[in-house]
This record gives sequence, C-alpha cells and structure tokens, in this order.
Amino acid sequence: MTETELEFLLARAATRMRWERAVRVALLTLGVGLSVAAAIVLCFRWRAISSDFLGVVLASPLVAASIALFAAFFHYRPALQQVAYLLDQRAASQEHVVTWHELRQLPDTTRDELQRGLQAAQRTCTLRKAQDFNIRRLMPINLPIWTRALGPAFLLL
Repeated sequence: MTETELEFLLARAATRMRWERAVRVALLTLGVGLSVAAAIVLCFRWRAISSDFLGVVLASPLVAASIALFAAFFHYRPALQQVAYLLDQRAASQEHVVTWHELRQLPDTTRDELQRGLQAAQRTCTLRKAQDFNIRRLMPINLPIWTRALGPAFLLL
C-alpha cells in the first residue's frame, strides 16, 4: 500500500461517515414526517373532511426525508484527523494512522535527520498495518434500532 492509497482509504472512510450521518438524519425526518402525516390523516378521518389532497400528505414525508438526506450529506464534512482517529480506534492499530496523518501535516523545513527517520519508520509501519484495513468492516453504516418501526408505520398510514 502507498500513501496515496492510504489517503484514498481515509477519504472513503470519511464518505462512509457522511453517508451514515445523512441516513440517520433522513430516517429521523421520515419518522417525524410520518407522525405528522398520521396526525393529519387522523384529523381528516375524525372530522369527515374530504381527503382530496391526502396523497400529497402521504408523499410529503418521503420528499422531506430525501431533502434531509442530501442536505445532511453535503453539510457534514468530518475532519481527516477525526476519521483517522476513528479508523485507528476501530482497527485497533494503536494510533498509527493518526500519527502518520499528523506527521504529514508538519512542514519539511523544521525537521532534522532524526525526525525524518521517525517519519519514515512511522510511514512504513502505518502502510504495513493499513494493508489489512477493510473499510466496509471497520466503518459499517449502522441504522438505529427504532428505524425498524418506520416500514410498518408507513404501511399502516
């Protein structure tokens, strides 16, 4: 593995973090939208009002969830330092990626020979450890438990 591949790995991990956050926000929006739509439908049925625009009421939670998905994805941008720390934590790599990332951020002009040797050794060790990283296994997109109720709630509406 090269440094470019490791940077690409960090970028993929950041993208997976962004998608996870966006999906959570969209599901929360869908849940709130379904609750509001259910209240509107209940109100229409209770008062026996004509339900000509009931289709719009039922489609609005899906539209709101789609908008929330894209807004949350494009709004949230985790710092690479945070991504590297989370990757180290989940891979149990003893903060190799974080240290590698921090050493890459330092300017080359302030380093002496010992620091350059440390950076080369750190780079070699990090790249060796990073060969075993599987982003899908280390950064899964986990959905909250309450999201299982959204499917039946939408069907019952």
